[in-house]
Amino acid sequence: MNERLLEFLKVKNLTPSQFAEIMDIQPSSVSHITSGRNKPSFDFFAKLLEKFPDVNPDWLILGYGNIYRAEKSEEFSFLKKDMEMYTAGHHTKQNKNIEKIIIFYSDKTFEVYNSE
Repeated sequence: MNERLLEFLKVKNLTPSQFAEIMDIQPSSVSHITSGRNKPSFDFFAKLLEKFPDVNPDWLILGYGNIYRAEKSEEFSFLKKDMEMYTAGHHTKQNKNIEKIIIFYSDKTFEVYNSE
């Protein structure tokens, strides 16, 4: 985890002090995590993901996938069109609409796409 946090700081071009200020935590807490002395708490992860919503939680916590979440609108824009085509042809017959599509990847990550 400490390597991923250091990579995150490098990618975001943040010093540990700047990161601590954004996260509203003590700089020593960041130092202890990056050095491997302490493990981050659930609250730390929750706050980081709240402050930086573009970070992929699978990467942050488990090391799977990319540092950033996939851009649904760019990477999987075809899904919305396919969902619209499918539901347009099928919802009147069965009174059913697709609400969500879940894609599972071989690296144990997944993406959820809602019909909205």
